[in-house]
Amino acid sequence: MFSQNPAGRNNLPPDDPRRGNRDPMGRQQTTGVRPARDGDIGQHTRQVANEAQQRTRQVTEQTQERAREIVSQAEETARSTISGQKHRAAESLHTVAGALRQTGERLRKEDQAGIAHYATQAADQIEKFSDNLDRMTVDEMVDSVERFARERPEIFLGGALLLGLFAARFLKSSSQGTQAQGSEQRRGYGQQHSARRPATDEQLRGEDQRGSYPV
Repeated sequence: MFSQNPAGRNNLPPDDPRRGNRDPMGRQQTTGVRPARDGDIGQHTRQVANEAQQRTRQVTEQTQERAREIVSQAEETARSTISGQKHRAAESLHTVAGALRQTGERLRKEDQAGIAHYATQAADQIEKFSDNLDRMTVDEMVDSVERFARERPEIFLGGALLLGLFAARFLKSSSQGTQAQGSEQRRGYGQQHSARRPATDEQLRGEDQRGSYPV
């Protein structure tokens, strides 16, 4: 029985499959493709996961930064708007203080001195606040109102109650004025139509003859 001589494979054509992975000198050749290992696959998976986490973190940070910019712009716009209207607000507060003072005087005449006292103190505080309004920032305005509400809640609530009472009386008087104006308009409309008398039988017959209706 003949033994197979590896060197004999060198005599085979290059494309003969019996040559195996050997060069013309009979040495074993290795291919350029290396089988994948479990460690390499795991490392690649971890690398992909880390890259995905980094991208997610970057998107989250960018979104949060953009949200902070939008909130900051909105706050700045609100501050600018309020700052531009502080003068008008001060004038309105002076009007409110005057209304509270008048309400307090009316309550004193009605023997309600306790409530009138709160109205007067609230009017004083509102006038003081309106005088300092032009020199205060928006944050200082909010802090001042909150501090006053904490330190003197009875005056703060009493002033709010009196403001509501004053607004209710104002709306009631406005409603009565509107109703009175409507009644006058309806009365004038009725008088205008009552001045026109209904046509008599003679006028109707004359209308048939003349082809016109007398007014």
